[in-house]
Amino acid sequence: MLTLRLITRSISAGLGSLGLTNAATVATQARLAGWLEKLAEEALVLSPSNLGWALHTLGHALDLPIDAANREALVRIQAEWLFTAPAPSLQPFVLIAGLNNLRIDASGVTLNNKLLRTADFIGIRHQMAGFSGEIPQTIGWCSSDEGFELDEAWFAALKGMMNPATAARNILAALHAFLVPSLLARTIEAVRGGGVITMGESRLSAEGLALTEGGRLLPFARLRLAYAPERVSISSADHPSLTIDLDPLLNWNVVLLPHFIAAFTPRLP
Repeated sequence: MLTLRLITRSISAGLGSLGLTNAATVATQARLAGWLEKLAEEALVLSPSNLGWALHTLGHALDLPIDAANREALVRIQAEWLFTAPAPSLQPFVLIAGLNNLRIDASGVTLNNKLLRTADFIGIRHQMAGFSGEIPQTIGWCSSDEGFELDEAWFAALKGMMNPATAARNILAALHAFLVPSLLARTIEAVRGGGVITMGESRLSAEGLALTEGGRLLPFARLRLAYAPERVSISSADHPSLTIDLDPLLNWNVVLLPHFIAAFTPRLP
């Protein structure tokens, strides 16, 4: 966070006052873009749940006045990240602290001896991680029959036994490593077969995304996503006035929206 703030608010913003030649300015902007890309990569290595923050950081790199070759390289990286984020090492996550009993592994997620199997996992919700120094302390998941939630009180009960921020970070990483890939594969297959994903008023099908029920279908390649901890903003490059904000805490699978869009967006050659 500090490095991102330093690059965007201090270094990049202050280049104009250094009296550099045009060539030196272009070279410096390219180097800053490279630093931002590296920073985003490190966030993904820490946890796949940092995808939103990594894309946010890569977006800052793309906002710089860089040359066409560097821009094309960053866009390719962006497309790859949207399709799949690096997975952490697949070690089962186990948390036993007082009355709290949580296990996440390839079979599914078990909370206080109640197992939700991976094949029955259909939804996840939490804030977009990584945009602030705080880790989300509300994490939910569900099947078609029931839902589960770890709320602020649940994490507060860990104090004295485990750092709540560390626990939340590890839980997110485990959920995204063990359960999310299967959910993505099943959902994408269903949409390609004619299914529709509903998030708030938005409707996502294989042909495009409608921001409102009954609204026009917008092509995936022309969609623009903006990320913040409490929302994901979707807009159209062709129709800037068309936009919608989705709360990832109120709408299931909003945190997976970048993956869904990437799956139906034509890949770069």
